[in-house]
Amino acid sequence: MSSASVDAPATDETAADETDEPWDEERLQRLPMLVPLSTAGEALGWGYYKSYGLAKRDEFPVPLEQIGRHKYCKRADLIRYVVPGAAAS
Repeated sequence: MSSASVDAPATDETAADETDEPWDEERLQRLPMLVPLSTAGEALGWGYYKSYGLAKRDEFPVPLEQIGRHKYCKRADLIRYVVPGAAAS
């Protein structure tokens, strides 16, 4: 019996942000216009509990918008905070 080689599974666009790549301006520009709170916290180097704890106390460093039960920040605000002097679009 011969062994068949198995191809690696295909990746989608969401897997592109699940890397150890640093959060520079280029990577931040690839985020959606409204960034989920958990992703914004990750870009700032924080975990889930710290991000949501700061948001609950209104101490998150970037203005947040609530849509339904979820919190988001604008990509441009996040870029301005993470990369000072960046031209966020």
